[in-house]
Amino acid sequence: MKKKLLLLFISFLVLGNGVLFSLFYQQHANNQKLQTELLSLRQDQKTAEFLKMFVYDILQAKTVVDFDTRLKLENAVRDIEDKEIFNSWQAFINSSTEIEAQVNAQKLLQSLADKLLINQE
Repeated sequence: MKKKLLLLFISFLVLGNGVLFSLFYQQHANNQKLQTELLSLRQDQKTAEFLKMFVYDILQAKTVVDFDTRLKLENAVRDIEDKEIFNSWQAFINSSTEIEAQVNAQKLLQSLADKLLINQE
């Protein structure tokens, strides 16, 4: 009788461990998914902040953009960590004519909008 009770108890413990491991694995998978979503949201926030700064500090500027503003924008675009957006930014700041700058600004804005829209899907 003791052996049967002991076997039943051990079986219960093994089954309990299996259930707990299954629950742990599900929570771990859910945590990984949430971490990925949080990272995506942070990237979206950085992208939106840069977009806002670009519109206010560049497109709506009444005077020549000063060094500190350019540095702030440069740091913000690097913080997004997106090669396409960074390349669009580089093309914009390396523009040699006003028309080229306008075209590159449009491409930069399109890259920013695309990144925000892609992450919404």
